[in-house]
Amino acid sequence: MLSSSDLNPLSIDESYRLASWWGNEELFTWYYNILKSLSGDVLVAVDDNDDIIGELDYVIEDTFNPKHIHIYWLLINKSHRRKGIAKSLINELKDIALHNHIKSILVEAEDERSDFL
Repeated sequence: MLSSSDLNPLSIDESYRLASWWGNEELFTWYYNILKSLSGDVLVAVDDNDDIIGELDYVIEDTFNPKHIHIYWLLINKSHRRKGIAKSLINELKDIALHNHIKSILVEAEDERSDFL
């Protein structure tokens, strides 16, 4: 499991190449810039070939008391679902929450599955 903050800084082009399943570079760039402006981060799961097979995008929100983490996206590649990848990403996020003395993680769940993922 890697966090974007654990990697060498990537250019927007390199970030898009790694997450090309977005399908639209302009949309990806817009989203990525907004996430970063909100002090967000991205956790990714990679396979043995270093291909991204899962992604969890989150923001630590401190505008409300108590401070909390908000999950924006949790995406798992279709061929890698039901293998514990989402659970691993959530567990990594729990560790981040503990490290930052955060007691709650919020998510608005939807059961929308894309043919592209």
